[in-house]
Amino acid sequence: MAVIWWDNGARAAALEVLELLVDANPYSVEGLTTLAEYRFESGRFDDAEILAERALAVDPDAPAALFVLGLVCEARGDGAGAADWFERLRALAVDAEDRDWMMEALINHRMAGRHPEMILWYEETATADTATAPVPLPEPEPVPPTLPAGGAARPVIDGEPTGRLAAIKAKLELLKRLEAEHGFGIHVEEPATLEHIPELPYGVVEVFSLFRRLEGACLRIEQPIEINSRTAWLTRRRDPHDPLGNPLRIGCVRRRTRLSNPDIEDGSPILLDAETGRAFAIDPDDYVFHYKHPYEHVEIEYLGADAVAFCDDYLLGEKYPWLVKSVVGADVRTDRIRKGRYKDELADTWMRLLVSAGLVP
Repeated sequence: MAVIWWDNGARAAALEVLELLVDANPYSVEGLTTLAEYRFESGRFDDAEILAERALAVDPDAPAALFVLGLVCEARGDGAGAADWFERLRALAVDAEDRDWMMEALINHRMAGRHPEMILWYEETATADTATAPVPLPEPEPVPPTLPAGGAARPVIDGEPTGRLAAIKAKLELLKRLEAEHGFGIHVEEPATLEHIPELPYGVVEVFSLFRRLEGACLRIEQPIEINSRTAWLTRRRDPHDPLGNPLRIGCVRRRTRLSNPDIEDGSPILLDAETGRAFAIDPDDYVFHYKHPYEHVEIEYLGADAVAFCDDYLLGEKYPWLVKSVVGADVRTDRIRKGRYKDELADTWMRLLVSAGLVP
């Protein structure tokens, strides 16, 4: 969960949660190395070094700890020291997700050019992974659609449930057409092919099989990587101390920002309960309090009965303005552009598109 806050810009909350985790379990290599990484990103190299060394004291072959120590050396101008740490790292088996993160960090900090051996290692191990890819899990037996409260099965036409999913699909086609005609500046990204994951509640895979990403000035919703495949779901990382039960991060609602700089976010993440399929939002500060006091009540905004209702009503329907206002306090009905080409137009591009489509009155 701390990773969610960090990625969403709530870095103070992420650091506080990680410190709590490390205090509760001082021998957690994952907790120590993640906190070391975040301390490095915050410019606190001494703290990052100490934390990484603590992780190595528990596991001398912890790849993330070796990598952070290499980053610290490089940031201090000790290229030879960094090369030594990276050499120890390359001798280990490092999973693809960690290798991707490491290469991204080297590029972001403009260190990759000084360590071409790391680039070569990354490319060679990626090629080896492709050549020795594991045999996929056997396709699970199809399960009948979830029964609604009334007990009758959902009608199916050509394998797709009718009703709200069909309505969502039609809305998305309308939005794509209007965007192509008017250029509001929103994104409706085509979906990736997803496989059935029987451990997930009805609606999660079904909704994200209709789109990969939806994005406007105040909204970003995207397919979580944990549902890319059943293997990804079964092997996802889980925090046993998470009081919310390790929900999926599916995007964020934010105050208006420029799509040309999507990393600037001052909103809150939108999460999805993996057991019920319900979307919800929680303030990062409330989450930190909940982490410290898991039996205390905190304010959670639930957004629909399931993933299908959330998409149909809150993302593509008349409840969208309420979604933004309840999560970040912005009123997309009244916030308008004050000058320039689009003067007096609705400032939130997603709201402007929904109004043009007749989906929000």
